[in-house]
Amino acid sequence: MVFTSAEAGLFGRFDSVAIVDNRIGSYSSYIEEQIDLSYVDEEAGWRLGTAMDLRLEYQNEWIYQNEIYHLFGEKMLNGEMLSSVTLGRMQRSDALGFYTLDGIQLLGNVRQWGTQGFSLYAGRPQRVDDFHMVEADLLVGGALQWDRQSLSYTFNQIEISSLSSRLELQYLQKEVHENRLNWSVNAAGQRHQSRLSDLKLNFGGSYQFGQQQMEELLLSAEVRDGRSEYLKLNYQSYRPAAPTLTFREQYYSLYVLGRQSEFAVSYQLQPKNRLAWGLKSRLVTRENGMNGIGLTGTLNRWRFAGLAMSSQLDLLKLGQDSATTLYFEGERALTALSRLNIALMMQQQKKQLMGDNDAVGIDGELEQMLSSSLFLGITGMHIWNSRLPDEYRYGIRLSYRFDDRKAWLSE
Repeated sequence: MVFTSAEAGLFGRFDSVAIVDNRIGSYSSYIEEQIDLSYVDEEAGWRLGTAMDLRLEYQNEWIYQNEIYHLFGEKMLNGEMLSSVTLGRMQRSDALGFYTLDGIQLLGNVRQWGTQGFSLYAGRPQRVDDFHMVEADLLVGGALQWDRQSLSYTFNQIEISSLSSRLELQYLQKEVHENRLNWSVNAAGQRHQSRLSDLKLNFGGSYQFGQQQMEELLLSAEVRDGRSEYLKLNYQSYRPAAPTLTFREQYYSLYVLGRQSEFAVSYQLQPKNRLAWGLKSRLVTRENGMNGIGLTGTLNRWRFAGLAMSSQLDLLKLGQDSATTLYFEGERALTALSRLNIALMMQQQKKQLMGDNDAVGIDGELEQMLSSSLFLGITGMHIWNSRLPDEYRYGIRLSYRFDDRKAWLSE
């Protein structure tokens, strides 16, 4: 009896979570069951998946909520053009934001056109939690993708050797219909007779035909010496997707909701097994009229009290307002079965209209493996402010992770 490579079985995780949180402006506490399950049968070519939350929350009264993030069936095909068909609720992330789509998706190849891949999808999009998303009753889209097409183009000391590109057209139906074009072009090559010889160029964006305006634009050029050193120029005009910020994003100097444009120059030096450092300067313009400049310095791969550390100093000037932020993050294994992640933030804000505020915050997670499939996690975040109300979030998580996929047996 021998094992073949085909596998079938159920795998996923169950998470039981209890949280107390005051970050939304009022006290909230909830218990939540998070379920993420997948079934794969490689021999039959099937994949089934679901992810959902069941929550009981208290905000002056008890509220029951449930959310299905995805629930789909995918059939792998061996046709000349189609490679898979997916039906149900699936998660997508593109120029529209991060959202779920109730509908159908087709993946395949059209090699007669020199295309290495295509996708077609249609359905009703819906917002995921608080992520930014263009609202619509119907979304229909299609994309063509060309990966690493060989190219030989030389200009002075620059040689472009490969090109990857993606072109996507989307139609949205709501009160009025809307057409969008999304694209990305990525080139790779060499800068001869230069220490930073590896070259990457990127051009991407999203255009809205109805309003005749650019929704998103990205331009970047990067040169590097393998993984040890790089210099990057970057311009982007965009709207951040998620209004619910992580602990680090909450005090990342130039993060803001609403449309903004950013031009940045960054340099990173990270020798193998040695201290790594970097610098980044940014010029930002925002739709609310407040423009600014920022300087960020990073120092990584150093140790303190057994922790593998990274640190960041952020300086920001926005008109008459300013902010200075110092951020530390560390990780270490306490035992073979437990690990600790911890972060510390210190910030001084000076705002002409709202007044000054000094803040100190700490964020941490302790995870313990109870068995090969059972994990216990304790998390805590607390921010002490001099002018604003203090913020906190504490929680406990019990995770059961399993994988029952088995290789098929044959004689």
